[in-house]
Amino acid sequence: MNRDHEYYDDFYFFRNRIYSDIEGAFSNLDPVDEVMRALKSMNFDLSNIQFDTENRKDKFPSPICFFVEIPSDIRVLYKSESPYFDF
Repeated sequence: MNRDHEYYDDFYFFRNRIYSDIEGAFSNLDPVDEVMRALKSMNFDLSNIQFDTENRKDKFPSPICFFVEIPSDIRVLYKSESPYFDF
């Protein structure tokens, strides 16, 4: 892959291959749409929630936490990894 091995590479590879046989059940779902639908059903105001879905170099699919001002600044970072883990 034209880069040095990182300690977490095995983790990402394993978690995507171990569940690969059930990916088909999730492949037609849009994870962001599903999250928005769930939040709307709980009466969340989505106007203050920003979804960062851009697939940038060095952006990891693992969760991230940083300081925001709730309820005026809420951010959801998302990077597509596999149908199962995206959902």
